[in-house]
Amino acid sequence: MLLQRTVHNLRAWIVLLVLVVFKNISNPKLLVLGLLIFLLLAVAQAYYHWLSYRFVLNEKHLLMHYGFIFKHQIDIPYERIQAVHREVWFLFKPFKVAKLTIETAGSRGGKDDVVLEAVPEFIYRELEKKRNHGAELPAAKASVQTTLYQVSVNDLFVFTFTDLNLVSVLLAMLGIYSEAGSLAFQKWVETRLNEIVAGGILMIALLILLILFILFIVVLTRNFLRYFRFFVWRTDDHLIIERGLFTRRRVSIPIQRIQALQLRQSLLRRLLGLQTVEVILAAGQGDNKKEDVNDNTFYLLPIIRDKEVWQMLQKLLPEWQPTALVPNSKKSHWFLFARFRLLALLILGAAAIYFFNLVWGIIVIGLLALFVAISFWTADIQTAALDKNSLHTVTVAGISRIETLCPFNKIQSVKLKTTYYLERHQWGHFEHFVKAGRIRRRIKLRYLDLAECTRLKQRVLAGRTTLKND
Repeated sequence: MLLQRTVHNLRAWIVLLVLVVFKNISNPKLLVLGLLIFLLLAVAQAYYHWLSYRFVLNEKHLLMHYGFIFKHQIDIPYERIQAVHREVWFLFKPFKVAKLTIETAGSRGGKDDVVLEAVPEFIYRELEKKRNHGAELPAAKASVQTTLYQVSVNDLFVFTFTDLNLVSVLLAMLGIYSEAGSLAFQKWVETRLNEIVAGGILMIALLILLILFILFIVVLTRNFLRYFRFFVWRTDDHLIIERGLFTRRRVSIPIQRIQALQLRQSLLRRLLGLQTVEVILAAGQGDNKKEDVNDNTFYLLPIIRDKEVWQMLQKLLPEWQPTALVPNSKKSHWFLFARFRLLALLILGAAAIYFFNLVWGIIVIGLLALFVAISFWTADIQTAALDKNSLHTVTVAGISRIETLCPFNKIQSVKLKTTYYLERHQWGHFEHFVKAGRIRRRIKLRYLDLAECTRLKQRVLAGRTTLKND
């Protein structure tokens, strides 16, 4: 526990550590002293945590005590525990211990989860038995189930190659360099860059390739750490996901907490016929730092081919009866999506050429033209379909296609919006909301035929009533 808690503390202070390294890189004595101070503080905090932390499993409750000056006691009835997430760090395996994250009905995006660090494996089994009234735990059943989906090493390479996070990693590195880089280091980098630029187009091209290669390696390493040997099982009422290279994480997702499925395709993945499937969850799972996903979503299928996705979803969620979308709504007119962007293209493009120069004008026009092209694509791709039990929609976010499948009984509310101009031409917006953690997530279809908006609303409300009665 001391080791894990120390590493946890150092990771929490990583920004300060990076600042210390960059600011004192030219002074080794100060650098070593600063790092030693951080290490001692991390160990001291870890030791205090271990010394003051106790827990007891009785017949009906999990009791926890911590603190010396300010003493705290937490009493958790077993029936209030929604899930127990198990993580096994590679150093834990010889000692047969694990980290347990206990998620309760009152957890707020992971903030109120109870964590038992470096406890014996039998504690996990005993805790699951008690919360299931002595029955066999779902996570244990998963070990004898057939793996329905797994990520291969080749899949990880493809996932990384098509991952838009390459851009975010580059921006993060530039931000750290600009904020934390020492003056001497920045001057050295600028000198090298000037030499490369002076070397001509070939040197610049080689530099760009080197940067892209480094970014690819960084993101690939991160994905290997998170998604190596990514397995999915299905039990009676849980989806079980296990993943990780050095730390094996097993997450049990109750089926009733799944609110919607989202199939995401960046433009590159769409060209390659690949998709990523996420689940939107009700309250509990939404700590994106803990689960490496967007808020209140979780990767169910990190990378899968178009022709396989629906067969796999039918195996994982047979009660949802998921099927490929068959569009049955009228397409919106492209002008409604592109009108304001076309106006901005004309005004800002002309202004950039007039007030600056032709080069800046071409750059501004090129960027605005990209946004106009995305508007055309959105108008072409946006659609909605209804089946017996669910609403199926396709929308666009940035350069990604997002397909959402949501059962009627999971839809929190629906909303119609229009304006005077749109109403005169019988157009409107249709929105529906699903629960994501403790908030609502909006899924919006823009510039639909007003009669189509009304039909969708009536069908969703009728479907919710029917499913509720059933």
